[in-house]
Amino acid sequence: MAKGDHLAVWRGTYLHHGIDIGLELVIHFPGSYWPLEWARQRVDIVSKAVFKDKGVMVVVPHLKPDPARIVLARAASQLGRSGYHLKDSNCEHFATWCATGEWRSSQVDIVRSLLIAGTTSYIF
Repeated sequence: MAKGDHLAVWRGTYLHHGIDIGLELVIHFPGSYWPLEWARQRVDIVSKAVFKDKGVMVVVPHLKPDPARIVLARAASQLGRSGYHLKDSNCEHFATWCATGEWRSSQVDIVRSLLIAGTTSYIF
């Protein structure tokens, strides 16, 4: 793992995402399942140990990641940002944007496609 890497860790029902900024630190957008708590969520810096939280941390590959200096600048520019929303502005949107410039969440895309297909037996 290196500075600028897009990281993810399994949290039981979803992958939590962040950006490795070196010195064993990660910038991430913590979230909540509870919409009433979303307004309090802010992009912040945590240790890798806190980010990992007993899970297995992996590097998320991208076909065309931007250079580390750009990824780190994007991540740092968002420190303190609020506006968390599970569907429209979550940790994966944040980390993918930092890494590629694209505001996207594969997890949200999967749920959307399942809902469109009428699949209701899948629990995300």
